[in-house]
Amino acid sequence: MDAIGNPQIYSHEYSRLVARAWDRLIAAYPIGPTEVRDLVLDSWRRSQAFGVNPGRRAAEVPGTTLDGYDHRQLRMAVQATLPPIAAYLAETRSVLIASDAAGILLAVEGDRKLTERLACNHAVPGAAWHEHQIGTNAVGTALALGRPVQIHGQEHFCEAGKPWSCTAAPIHDPADGSVLGVIDVTGPASAALTHAGAFVIAMAERIHALLTQYELHARVRLLELYADHKPRSDEAVLLDRHGRVVKATPGARMEEASLQPGRQLPGINADSLVSGRFPTLSRAIRREWLTPLIDMGECVGAILQLPSRNAAKPAPPALAPSLQAILDTSPSLGRLLVMAQRYAGSRTPLLLQGETGTGKDLLAAAIHRAGPDRDTPFITVNCAALPRELIASELFGYVEGAFTGARRGGARGRFEQAHTGTLFLDEIGDMPLDLQPYLLRAVEEQQITRLGDSVVRSVDVRVLAASNRPLEHEVTAGRFRADLFYRLNCAVLALPPLRERLTDLPWLVPALLRQIAPEIAADCGIDDAILARLRGHDWPGNVRELRSMLARMVVLSPDGRLDPVLLVPDNPATAPGGKLRRQEQTMILTAMTTAHGSVRQAAQALGISRATLYRRLTRYRQDEQDRAGVALAQHNV
Repeated sequence: MDAIGNPQIYSHEYSRLVARAWDRLIAAYPIGPTEVRDLVLDSWRRSQAFGVNPGRRAAEVPGTTLDGYDHRQLRMAVQATLPPIAAYLAETRSVLIASDAAGILLAVEGDRKLTERLACNHAVPGAAWHEHQIGTNAVGTALALGRPVQIHGQEHFCEAGKPWSCTAAPIHDPADGSVLGVIDVTGPASAALTHAGAFVIAMAERIHALLTQYELHARVRLLELYADHKPRSDEAVLLDRHGRVVKATPGARMEEASLQPGRQLPGINADSLVSGRFPTLSRAIRREWLTPLIDMGECVGAILQLPSRNAAKPAPPALAPSLQAILDTSPSLGRLLVMAQRYAGSRTPLLLQGETGTGKDLLAAAIHRAGPDRDTPFITVNCAALPRELIASELFGYVEGAFTGARRGGARGRFEQAHTGTLFLDEIGDMPLDLQPYLLRAVEEQQITRLGDSVVRSVDVRVLAASNRPLEHEVTAGRFRADLFYRLNCAVLALPPLRERLTDLPWLVPALLRQIAPEIAADCGIDDAILARLRGHDWPGNVRELRSMLARMVVLSPDGRLDPVLLVPDNPATAPGGKLRRQEQTMILTAMTTAHGSVRQAAQALGISRATLYRRLTRYRQDEQDRAGVALAQHNV
């Protein structure tokens, strides 16, 4: 009876037996061995174990983002298969449904009246139809079992599915055979879709063939980009956008990095390559060995440059003085700076990404000075620092009388000031959404119009942009325009946080001290004790935080001798005496709880004055606000 397409499941007698078995299951009564198909009964029991409510009449719509690369490819393949089957769907009064590997519906296509009825059960794009969310159904059970299944009427676990007859088959990734999603045909339970099983299997094979074509095209483009990139040595590995090994140069020592052809490397995918964040990267691989390959604004893979086995390493290409100055203080950025020098010779837009305090503004200025236009203007605009109502006039300028308080004769905007040079838009992610179309036009067409004017002015400006949070996530959240993102995303450099390049501290710390106090920098000794304390800190504020901490040390060391004891962490819980303060706070808060919030009673119980207790509570509240602010800043990075 478990075979797909078995005509017995459409009989009224079978439906009656299944309905009775479902009632007994919900009432915790035993079910006879022949009353219901094994695959259905097993799925019901899984649904119960997941805690699914059998009375649910609609699936959840969790708001999951459906704009990932795999989602787009799968949707495109499904759309390509629709025209030839439109007549079948109309004739059988059925609907074609596609989902991703998590059971999130991507497409619901077919009879309009039927799709409207299905929408009442939330069978709509974005809805979650996996077994653990909505119980037994063709989409979720096909994903759970990894094979085609048919779930008819009463066989559904939840009320939401019982009016329907559904048949689904998994769609497999052409690269590694994993399940990418499911294709499903659904119709009313009153209409027996006896040939639906063969139909969905054929559809799954057709979609798999289309995905194979897309994968081959992407693979060819990836190899072309790899050939254009020309790896520096004979020890390079090409990865696709999923982190799978595509090919390697003959000299690559893949075994030392635990690499195998076709194997997916943990922690490496398009999102991590673009953002520069690799929380689960293998210890055998360092993030600075990875160079993303960008095509049409999208990451299609990466080159993993393994360290040379030769003792005498080839000399790196000579850097421009401005970039060499950064390399002298941060040797781990060598590969990034080589890429920066290549980009410096181009007028194409460049996007710098990295956490706050990593030095994006410093790198932008160095790239400008490293290029052929180094003697032209370099204009900086911090999009987060400008009031919203002033950003347009700041960027594009204005004419006399454009608004109240406008300067006589008007004023040039930053684009005109940067003519023939570079405009650096820092914190571009904070640009108001309604102003982004005007910025896109200026970047793309190199034309601007001053506020209050109708004259179109041509400019020649190279745009560098920076963001402390991944712009692709802002696009998904609807806070940043996709067209502007793809225009700025022509080339990307991701600056790593300081905690991922602590090996740079022996060079970075003396350089910062020379900036902070050049008169004593030569006499300031950086011993192993200081470096050990610095390496033990997480540096949420990155180089900016390091500079502030060193400045504090200098102020507290008038004799020029830096004492590691002066490296006071910003987190009070880890500072000297922090344990005692935590115990005091626990006692005070416990007393306040016991006194039901009465300061007078709590102060009496503790044996302190109310004024002292008020001061302690105010300090705790301020500490909590400070920690919340830090957590929010780290979350937004």
